[in-house]
Amino acid sequence: MKAVTAIASAEQKMAHAGKTFYRAAALLPKGVRAEVMSLYVFCREVDDLADEPGMPIPQRRLALDMLSDAFAQGDLPHLKALGWNFSTQGTMPAAARLLVKAAAQDLEQQQPHSSEELLSYAFGVAGTVGIMMAHVLGAKAEGLQAAVSLGMAMQLSNIARDVAEDLQNGRVYLPADYVSAQEIRAALAQSAHVDTSSARVVLAATAHTLTLAESLYQAAFLGICTLPWRMRWSILAAALCYREIGRKVGRQGSRSWSYRVVVSGRRKWWLIAVAGLRLSLPHFLLIRRRCSPSGLNLIVAENLLRLETT
Repeated sequence: MKAVTAIASAEQKMAHAGKTFYRAAALLPKGVRAEVMSLYVFCREVDDLADEPGMPIPQRRLALDMLSDAFAQGDLPHLKALGWNFSTQGTMPAAARLLVKAAAQDLEQQQPHSSEELLSYAFGVAGTVGIMMAHVLGAKAEGLQAAVSLGMAMQLSNIARDVAEDLQNGRVYLPADYVSAQEIRAALAQSAHVDTSSARVVLAATAHTLTLAESLYQAAFLGICTLPWRMRWSILAAALCYREIGRKVGRQGSRSWSYRVVVSGRRKWWLIAVAGLRLSLPHFLLIRRRCSPSGLNLIVAENLLRLETT
């Protein structure tokens, strides 16, 4: 009964806060879907503690420390009810610990100086989620980098979308090598339709971030074949829907600063159908390519090594 209640609670939270993931999760087998929803709730809890503006930073840090102690002792009700045990050794608990650590560091967020620092941040707060998701979905070992790449790509899509919202919360995630906080502030102070030098710099930095995200999405697509076949449609659908956020930001330009860019329900259902169609093509049926480190994947691999030594 406790497991049923925990699953229902996780599903309710996911339906409310993660509409894209909720639609994609509906394509998963029932048992796996329950674990995915519980994992989502855990990650959402960590993210909310890092981002809750109404809670003082010392209180948020204490809450994250308590959460870290809780999962180290296997004391998370919605996960424990499903038989999870974070007190054991292995990649899964290591990724969870690193996620909480990254969230705590984000409480005193400083603008990343370079693309490398941005990607390292994305690994901590989202690549770790990809690792845990790969574990839950039963991905092959060679698909781990693809899972990390997808998590990082989704985080970069968020960063490109939330430039204005992040600045309001005192945070800047676009690399300082491309744009300063002062330039972002100056650009957002003007009308979204005014073409200023600051606006052009911010747009260029956003475009750079979206280019990084696209490279990571492409790496993730190559790893879809490492998932059990019943999991592939859900993950590819989620990836396409999330990538669409960044693409829409790119099309809207500075206009995206005045509202939160979302993908319509109709567009999401279309992309879910596209994902199913793509998986039926010979490229996805026959591909057995190992995701070897190259380009951006070298950074992913370095962060995976950091995880293993944590």
